[in-house]
Amino acid sequence: TIDPYMQQLHLFMEELPHSKKIKFGQNQNLTHVGFEIMYNQGVMAYHTNLLHQFRRENIKVIHLIRQNKLLQYISTRSNDLDKREPADGPHDPHPTDPQKSSAVKSLHLKVDVRDVLKFIFRTRGEVGYIEDLLAAEFGTDGYHRIYYEDLNRDVQGEMNRVFDFLGVQHEVVESELTKIHEGKRARRYFENGNNRNDIEAAL
Repeated sequence: TIDPYMQQLHLFMEELPHSKKIKFGQNQNLTHVGFEIMYNQGVMAYHTNLLHQFRRENIKVIHLIRQNKLLQYISTRSNDLDKREPADGPHDPHPTDPQKSSAVKSLHLKVDVRDVLKFIFRTRGEVGYIEDLLAAEFGTDGYHRIYYEDLNRDVQGEMNRVFDFLGVQHEVVESELTKIHEGKRARRYFENGNNRNDIEAAL
């Protein structure tokens, strides 16, 4: 049920400020806690009940959407492949090391065009479903929608809009994450030339 899920979430929020991974600058205090929930980590399971709990507890929601579903498919499958057969060292879903990033970028996928299309249609449907739930629970202005592509293009500008939504002071944002897929065209990920052509034709 939703109750033990929320209990775990509260425990997580209480413990997070004490995490060694959080680094504070001089004279800085922790004022807000943020966390990420993937669709498959409770959103699709509890949907309306979860969002209702968020609104009741004044937890603000930011919906991060990736518009390019083909690249999302590539990222997901590349990540799965690196889990099974790690490229250049242990698996890291968010590498900061350029060497590890380069190794992941060099992966080629064996895919079925039907699998690609199923993924695209499913994830588009999930996004639309969650958007409808958010609008029904919070109203169109009660949550913040942000696109992965915009965040990738202008990190500071998009984060400033997030800060405005949260009602907190603007901070300079610097990311250590390397851009694994930067400069690489989607078709170069597919091992089989026929697959590349079939996918392009189907899209």
